[in-house]
Amino acid sequence: MDRSEILRVLMPERTKQIALAWSILRNSHLSEDVYQDMLARVFENDGILEGPQHLSDWSWKVLRNRCYELIRQQKYQVTLLDESVLNLVDAELECRDTSDMPLRADALRNCIDGLS
Repeated sequence: MDRSEILRVLMPERTKQIALAWSILRNSHLSEDVYQDMLARVFENDGILEGPQHLSDWSWKVLRNRCYELIRQQKYQVTLLDESVLNLVDAELECRDTSDMPLRADALRNCIDGLS
């Protein structure tokens, strides 16, 4: 299948596919990116496509799997704070009175238990 045939089959499904990506990722920008990634993968593998139905089915699987791949990548991605931010946090924590920490910890524990 050539690119125009692929687009003719996939464009009517675009909104539904982006909606699926959003339902998994809960991020509209990532959902658009995943859709574009799926199109690129379909174009790269156009030789294996056996017709419009195979293309449609395969594109949905590629889209879903790409969403799950992003979730796995983000799960293990560490977010680090800039050193200057960490220094500000440390300075703020050193100035605080910590005598009520056990009470706060108990209150937080009770709140969390109430959510479970």
